[in-house]
Amino acid sequence: MTVASLLAAYAGAFMAAFLLVQAGGMLYLRRQRATGALSRRLAKLDGGDTAAKAEPLLRIAEASMPTRREAKPRLNLKRLHLQSGLSMPIWQLVAIAIAAATALVSLTLWLAFVPVVQAPIAGVLSLFILRWLLLRARKKRCDQFIEQLPDALDVATRSLLAGHPFVTSLGLVAEEMPEPVATEFQLLSEQLAYGVPMDDALDQLMTRVPAEDLHYLAMALSIHGQSGGNLTHTLRTLSDLIRGRFQLRAKIRALSSESRFTAKIMTVFPVLLYFALDLIAPDYFVDLWATGYGVHFVAFCTVMTLLGNYVVTKMIEIEV
Repeated sequence: MTVASLLAAYAGAFMAAFLLVQAGGMLYLRRQRATGALSRRLAKLDGGDTAAKAEPLLRIAEASMPTRREAKPRLNLKRLHLQSGLSMPIWQLVAIAIAAATALVSLTLWLAFVPVVQAPIAGVLSLFILRWLLLRARKKRCDQFIEQLPDALDVATRSLLAGHPFVTSLGLVAEEMPEPVATEFQLLSEQLAYGVPMDDALDQLMTRVPAEDLHYLAMALSIHGQSGGNLTHTLRTLSDLIRGRFQLRAKIRALSSESRFTAKIMTVFPVLLYFALDLIAPDYFVDLWATGYGVHFVAFCTVMTLLGNYVVTKMIEIEV
């Protein structure tokens, strides 16, 4: 089988998988529209005010759903999608992961065109890529949240000193701060205003934003709700603590940037070198593949590269 026919077969397989995911996404959206039909009918009966009044309650219910069922494994991806804050539907992310996995498997032209072998590889790789995308988006969102959290606590402190209630201060933070702090504090304010207990609202907040520094805020607010105290002093102290931890982590990241860049170069360089040599001298690796151990050699090099990346990551990983 020639390379052109091989690529054509891969393109056909990709199009079939993409259309299948698109069909599943359309079915999911149709179910979502059917779920919201009742809210639209109520809005028409009440002149549109019902939907506006029910919007905070719908957000609270949606945010509470993963917390009540978080023990079920099938919600792992859904929880990651919630924590990532991505507006893109999960089925579109699945389509991107399948496309990326198909492209990566298509590059492995040294493997024989055996769908029985390559299709499972593409499927497993799609799951890894999807999880990697969600984890990367979640980490970026958590970092943005922690970077903005000290300023948000300062805004809440000034609001409390001006005589506003705590729930009103949270709403003011949602109005003044950018995303993602605005959305999370708005939802927290709505939950407290509608009677959700402080501990439950904080647990749901930590579920949506699994940032380590947020635990200090949740613990301080929980203790204050039970025993009382000077809330403004507590928030000001937490603001200084979280800001100092963020600055220390940024300094560590800057000092370890050389090691991280070296690890990335050492990971990409063998792949680039292989394709460069194969382009310049097509017969250079013929003897290697003729021995029958080429796939084993590639698998060994991949495992050693991943092991080296893991060791470098652990060497520069410093707990703050």
